[in-house]
Amino acid sequence: MNNPNPSVRILGSVLFALGLCTAIAGRVSLGSSWRDLEDGQVLPDQLLVTRGIYRYIRHPIYAGDMFLIIGLEMALQSWLVLLALAIAAIVIRQSLAEERLLLKFFPEYSQYRARTKRFLPFLI
Repeated sequence: MNNPNPSVRILGSVLFALGLCTAIAGRVSLGSSWRDLEDGQVLPDQLLVTRGIYRYIRHPIYAGDMFLIIGLEMALQSWLVLLALAIAAIVIRQSLAEERLLLKFFPEYSQYRARTKRFLPFLI
């Protein structure tokens, strides 16, 4: 880019840091309950985590990863920031699939889902 915009770089750096912290907080909050739900199963010892950052949003790792990617590309002032839109579609699809699975295994997930947002506290 011929004329880099320092404001965009700063905003991108802030989003990157926020995303990284959010994803790490999500992983730490899960502790031993972290599982790869992409295989479509919940293990018998798995718990529904609603503490820590999960008190405010249901998918902090996904949200953090999205902010991290968007922030990095903004900081670099790369056109690849547009790729985040395609990634967002995949993240949304995966979060919906995980929610269906969690509803099946945790009856209390319905109440949890009603009081928390999916990606951004109080918004989305």
